[in-house]
Amino acid sequence: MLTVRAMGSLDQFAKDTFDLETPAVTRGAAAWQVPPELGMSEVRLDGLILVQKPAVLATLAPPWPLAQRADEVCIEVKMPGDHLDRAAVERAALRCQARLVHRLEDTTTRWDGEQHLWMVAPRVSSSLAKRRTLKRLAPGCYRVGPSSFPFLWIAANELPLVDELVPFLVARTGRALEAFVRWVKTRRPLPWLLRMLDCLPMSEAALDDLRLYTIPKTDDPRLIAQRAKVAKWFVDASPEAREELVREGRVADARSNLRDILSVRWLALSADDEARIDASKDLDTLRRWMKQAVVAATVAEALR
Repeated sequence: MLTVRAMGSLDQFAKDTFDLETPAVTRGAAAWQVPPELGMSEVRLDGLILVQKPAVLATLAPPWPLAQRADEVCIEVKMPGDHLDRAAVERAALRCQARLVHRLEDTTTRWDGEQHLWMVAPRVSSSLAKRRTLKRLAPGCYRVGPSSFPFLWIAANELPLVDELVPFLVARTGRALEAFVRWVKTRRPLPWLLRMLDCLPMSEAALDDLRLYTIPKTDDPRLIAQRAKVAKWFVDASPEAREELVREGRVADARSNLRDILSVRWLALSADDEARIDASKDLDTLRRWMKQAVVAATVAEALR
């Protein structure tokens, strides 16, 4: 079972990860930039990678070395759930072409280079594979042709787990994403892990594994206070979560009050009775049982 997140938050998480990670993982060889408006409706790239130290890129895992001949790379990130059909690919190509024209027409600079496009997605688009030629340059890295500009497809599920590829690896899905979660949890700070936990659609097993790592049991008052603050941030950001926590608290109080009433009336609960009370999540039912427990002669009458 997958936990589904809002697509807007997924896309923003991917962009923020590129923004935060790119300078660090490339040791200053590349930087992320929010692209300028291109003067066309709905034609804005996800981002740009500015190449600053090509020689350093050569020492990193692919695809980074493939940017050495570029001064700028257009990035399009397709997160889990995004369309990978022909229209999505052609829109990305259109945005790259628009950026190319924008740079050629800029009268403040003289530029006559090639505009590169990198598309990052969990896997290779089946539509793309049918219509274009894909040449594998490295694990997860495919040159797309024919194309009027250098076009690289990056399949995140196929990339190796190395630190400099974290910006690309957040686009993984399925078992590849679970492997990434298990690997990255020891390599990034808690705030980043908590945001990943909130944004990426992962299996319950992966979620539980990450929760156990990020929120282990502790008696340290400082850590307890810190977690309480983080939990409050999440609750404040999610009215639905706040309402659910309030409801669960009321249900827990109702179960406790019911047991107290039965205990005061010397009505002993069997293991089946205990399980039945624990299984009930309906507040109205629990309240009815409390009223019945006040006058009931047996537990069966109370839980009628």
